[in-house]
Amino acid sequence: NDSSGRATHYVALIEDITERRRMEVSLHESEERFRMIADSTADLIWLGDLETGRFLYVSPASRAQRGFEPAEMVGRPMTDFQPPETRERLTSAVTRRLAALAAGDESARHEVIEVSFLRKDGTSMRAEVSSTIMSDGQGRLTRLLGITRDITARVQTEANLRKMSRAIEQAPLSIVITDLAGQ
Repeated sequence: NDSSGRATHYVALIEDITERRRMEVSLHESEERFRMIADSTADLIWLGDLETGRFLYVSPASRAQRGFEPAEMVGRPMTDFQPPETRERLTSAVTRRLAALAAGDESARHEVIEVSFLRKDGTSMRAEVSSTIMSDGQGRLTRLLGITRDITARVQTEANLRKMSRAIEQAPLSIVITDLAGQ
């Protein structure tokens, strides 16, 4: 320590650099965890900008689920990937939710809706879209975070079960279902 206080200055500088390095490592670890989750799930995770209506992020699940590379979707309007009836339902739902949030109704922040999408190859899929309207640091509603789950097989199974149930109910004969022991 000389009279200028240089040693104290050096210690404070070293502590500042060490703290910044710890924060950088923590941020990197957090990004890696998010990437691992997003890359590993069959559900499509996406982030959209509410002002422009464009995708900001699309997870790799877009390849298997919709047939699009993430880069084909990012930067494009979210509505480009929606058939007209889905576009109308989703646009209306987001508009309604934004108005409700502006009026103080926090329950409108999150919603799950079932809609249809077209895959890149033109085939149709049923999807469950769970979305959350996000705010920035100043409380402005800026982003739409979503998870899209392909429920096509589930919807088809439910339809088949309804048909079978109707057929059993309308059958002119008695139907008995037993296990192997006759119970």
